[in-house]
Amino acid sequence: MMDDPLHYENSNAPVFTVGAEAEVRRDFKQGWMVAASYSLQTSRYLASSSLGDIVSFTQHPAYRKVPNAPLQLASLRGAAPILARALLATTRLSFEGPRFDRHDQVSDPLPQDKTGAGVIWDLVLSGEDARFGLRYAVGVYNVFDWRYSVPVSNEFKQNTIVQNGRTFLASVSVSF
Repeated sequence: MMDDPLHYENSNAPVFTVGAEAEVRRDFKQGWMVAASYSLQTSRYLASSSLGDIVSFTQHPAYRKVPNAPLQLASLRGAAPILARALLATTRLSFEGPRFDRHDQVSDPLPQDKTGAGVIWDLVLSGEDARFGLRYAVGVYNVFDWRYSVPVSNEFKQNTIVQNGRTFLASVSVSF
């Protein structure tokens, strides 16, 4: 990899990912909803693109773990009407598993590190008034103010970037 920030090149090893995702969702009358989802995947640099290496999931000897590929993701979501369509409470609790950083080559003198997991809770109140074409929302993202990091590529000096802590949302729109 060159030190030129405008240069990008893929690895010469094929990457294979296998996984599964499931979601269970139930919508009830009058706007109630509950949902849960879970994703499990594993990714690996393969020794070659031959059928034998794909089936046996044979690791390429020159590479470590695939960067920025979380093993697990999960979320719980819900919605509850407070005042019919005038006010709806929605929430989401998300889990993002750890991710490996960009130091994925065995020849790299730096070890490959792993980020921590993240647990993010979002809460939003929204509603509408159809008579006036008015829609509105206020909310808090990352209510727990969880400071988690995600890996970044070589154009950055640091290995990871801390994601936003608690943030707020307020929006109003009018259609006419």
